[in-house]
Amino acid sequence: MIFSPTRCWICALQYTAGVDPDGEVYLCSPWSRKEYSIGNINQSSIRKIWGSNKHVEIAAKLSDNLQSGKCSPSITIIFLPDSMFLLLEFLP
Repeated sequence: MIFSPTRCWICALQYTAGVDPDGEVYLCSPWSRKEYSIGNINQSSIRKIWGSNKHVEIAAKLSDNLQSGKCSPSITIIFLPDSMFLLLEFLP
């Protein structure tokens, strides 16, 4: 386990990822700004992206956001358009 978020009921940060149309991989759709991308599937495989230093760094930032109250379920619901993200479950 990379981290243990305690305040988010919809983003399973350690189990899912969103991929935008450009191939950028995000752990949580409301935080789908370039600075929160953990990699790009057009440049690297999901296996190389998942667990990378960048993944761990971004996961820690998001976990801090969750614990400090910067994330809320209402934000997640508003910014989770079905057509924009494909949720992936990482299988080892």
